[in-house]
Amino acid sequence: MKKTTTLIALLLTILGHAQQSFDCNDGNFYQVISGSLKIYDPITGSYSDALHTYDSYNAGGYNEIDNYLYAIKNSDKHLLRIAKDMVIDLGALTPSGTTAFGGGYAADVDDEGNLWVYQNNTKNAFHKITNLKDYDG
Repeated sequence: MKKTTTLIALLLTILGHAQQSFDCNDGNFYQVISGSLKIYDPITGSYSDALHTYDSYNAGGYNEIDNYLYAIKNSDKHLLRIAKDMVIDLGALTPSGTTAFGGGYAADVDDEGNLWVYQNNTKNAFHKITNLKDYDG
């Protein structure tokens, strides 16, 4: 049992660090279309093949501190860390004060690495997800 637990922890650590982050200086325009992340070429008007495909998500932003995108998964309102090569589900979000997290349809990351999500359930409140770089649920 101890060996299995150690192996699982090791695999999770490797997977968590295996993501290929974005480079904001690479000159690419990334767009998600029906859950598929693609590179758009504005000169030709064409898209690359899907870099990866994932369930529908919304309310996201780019974190300049660690070069990942963060967004909210539509189906279960989990926080996602999105890289060029894969998406990792970081889990459910905790309530902010007395307001339960209600999902979101608009968001952005501030210069301190916090994701601000405009919530679906209240229509008049933001949910702040702090320190995305080190977020562990």
